Amino acid sequence: MKQPTLFFKSCIYMSFCWVIISCNSTKVVQQKNGDSLPKTTTVQNNMQSKFREGIEFYGTGADWSISLDVDSDFVFKRADGFVFSTPAVQAVKAQDANVSRYRAQVESGEMIVQLYGQECINSATGQKLPYKVTVEIKRGIDTAFQHFEGCGQFTFDERIHDIWALQKLNDQQVSGANLPYMEFNSTEGKVFGKTGCNNFSSKASFKGNTVTLGPAAVTRKFCPNAPFESEFLKALLPGEIGYTIDNKKLVLSRAGKEIMVFKKVD
Repeated sequence: MKQPTLFFKSCIYMSFCWVIISCNSTKVVQQKNGDSLPKTTTVQNNMQSKFREGIEFYGTGADWSISLDVDSDFVFKRADGFVFSTPAVQAVKAQDANVSRYRAQVESGEMIVQLYGQECINSATGQKLPYKVTVEIKRGIDTAFQHFEGCGQFTFDERIHDIWALQKLNDQQVSGANLPYMEFNSTEGKVFGKTGCNNFSSKASFKGNTVTLGPAAVTRKFCPNAPFESEFLKALLPGEIGYTIDNKKLVLSRAGKEIMVFKKVD
């Protein structure tokens, strides 16, 4: 009776090991395929389509949405079919807070949109968004404003949400081992990576074809074999950076001047 019991235990052990190996193998394949970042969700696809349509800001509530195209118009839609639109107007920004206010008046009524730079959780999707949105609408037949609250974000080219390896720094081609790389995570509002030796990370906010970086936290290892580290970190000083993406290449610029070129990591 001992031999069958031992054999049975061995089979269980081998099966358990195979499950572990299979799971680990799957993880390795996912990382090799660049799936370490969250997969693009339906919400992200929707935001990307809004960006391509020229919409600068998109917000939603329980049964409504607001689209701000600063070059054209503002459109409010409700699930019951109600639509209210106005020509685009310039924002009035608060001096002491991250708040932008848009007030548009037309013959059919008035709409006031306010964007508050604070974390907001979308009640429908559970997604954390960087802006709270309020919309007030008063048509000519109304005696008071209708008030709506929700969440939203500025649209941007979400292809930046990936891992990028440095190819060019300040007009100089880079080559060799341990090259710097960056990973933009638009879901968490962060950018992190490696200078060629040290790790770094900072907050990042995305808007249109720009990303605004916060102060970077950098480890402090001594790096005798990281020739690009100093210039790389200078290029990542806090502030607004423009970007373009074409043919799996990411070009970063400041004040219209190219500062770095990256290639997407497959």
